[in-house]
Amino acid sequence: MATKKTSTEVSETTEATETTATATTAATATKTAKATQTEATYTADEFAAVAASLFGSKPDIVKAAFRVAGVTSATKSEAIEIVNKFRKREVK
Repeated sequence: MATKKTSTEVSETTEATETTATATTAATATKTAKATQTEATYTADEFAAVAASLFGSKPDIVKAAFRVAGVTSATKSEAIEIVNKFRKREVK
């Protein structure tokens, strides 16, 4: 047979769960911020210079992708995302 919890016990359990969730979220945010801080940023021209080896495309594609995205500098992972998104765009 199940026992009923008092309202105080329910409140304490809820508070403990919320505290744990908040701590987990804060830890994740801190790790993400640290990872972003350690990754270097480069300009669109720097990415264009290594377009063939990094993206497998021409420098003009990289410059156009950055221009369309409205970005002048990015990290390597952001640049890959910007260029891939640009290359997959539908041509009208």
